[in-house]
Amino acid sequence: HDTFQYDLQLLERLREKADKCLVIAGGIEASTNSEFFLINNIVDLLFSGPSEYSFREFIELLVSNRNLEEFLAIKGIQFYE
Repeated sequence: HDTFQYDLQLLERLREKADKCLVIAGGIEASTNSEFFLINNIVDLLFSGPSEYSFREFIELLVSNRNLEEFLAIKGIQFYE
């Protein structure tokens, strides 16, 4: 519970300081609380479940300026529309 509260505080401070940055979360807290993180605009997108390969795929697509459909095909990626 303390870890979750710390994560929330850290992400809120990040949003305040870097409002134009893309905020991405992953790990157990993001996976188990994905809806909360997304609906409350705490993160822009998150990776649920094991994401070592999908996060790498995301970065490769981001760097190469790919289209949105390719991002949506990444396994485990979630975002709030």
